[in-house]
Amino acid sequence: MAVRFLAGGTTIAHASRVRSSHRLWGAAAGVAALAVSACGVVGDPPVVDPEADPAVQGPKSAFGLDRAQPQLLPFGARLRRVASVAGVPLDSPILDELEANRIALGDYDFARGVAPDSTWTASRIALWAKSLRPVCASAEMRARYGALPAELSDLMKTAYGRTPTPEEISEITSVASEAGTMTDDERYEVLCLAVLSSAEFVIQ
Repeated sequence: MAVRFLAGGTTIAHASRVRSSHRLWGAAAGVAALAVSACGVVGDPPVVDPEADPAVQGPKSAFGLDRAQPQLLPFGARLRRVASVAGVPLDSPILDELEANRIALGDYDFARGVAPDSTWTASRIALWAKSLRPVCASAEMRARYGALPAELSDLMKTAYGRTPTPEEISEITSVASEAGTMTDDERYEVLCLAVLSSAEFVIQ
């Protein structure tokens, strides 16, 4: 089974329903390339209006539900997955940015009247990847996966709960190749972001 990316020029879940030429600003190559830009900062993700973009929309049911649009795992489940991959508790400082952006990332706050939202949008996936940067740059990740791509297979196995195929490892590695020349630290961050932002990791 091929690793499915959510954006950045690679295929997403339900690709047959999405224009193949539509390159959404998102989690894999797009965010990875920005992450290693000269300024070293991922800027605020652009807002994509799903009502104006049929490539994001997909067909809807009579009840207004989008049948084609991939649905994110609940925020709490995604956060626990990240913590498990990094080998840290949920109150670890490396997860602070994810926690700070939890509502924008789809979490709920019933006290404030905010319902959970698992809808996939390009801006949400971009913010997810941006919020992952402290994780990918952390000493905790380096302690578990000393070098990438050398230990990419171990990272993918932990993230996906299965042994990745050589083709899948090559697919993830190609994200860094497409981003151009970079340092070892930049390559590490790009590959980490690609794995933790892939569809298999964040989609229900």
